[in-house]
Amino acid sequence: MLLTTNLSVLFAISCEARCSEASSAQFNYDNRHQLLEKAKNAFKESYADTKADPWNRFSASMGMAECAFDDSTVDFVFKRADKAMYAEKMEFKKANGSYR
Repeated sequence: MLLTTNLSVLFAISCEARCSEASSAQFNYDNRHQLLEKAKNAFKESYADTKADPWNRFSASMGMAECAFDDSTVDFVFKRADKAMYAEKMEFKKANGSYR
């Protein structure tokens, strides 16, 4: 039985960068989809490395959501991000099985 470490990561991105270093924060916000894909790919590469010891192979489920004009609280944003994360988690389990 292959043992792995499964990290569940929840990302919620707000409508605008609210940071005093606006240029850096804006760059990250503008590239949020690329940054998320980069993180996903890093975990995919880690998990696919069958030469690594099982405890050095990682997987992560990630979801991202953005604030919509009709969101009355941040809870709505987190729920959408959570839903996206669990959809990714189910796809991973469908493709790779579950170690539990």
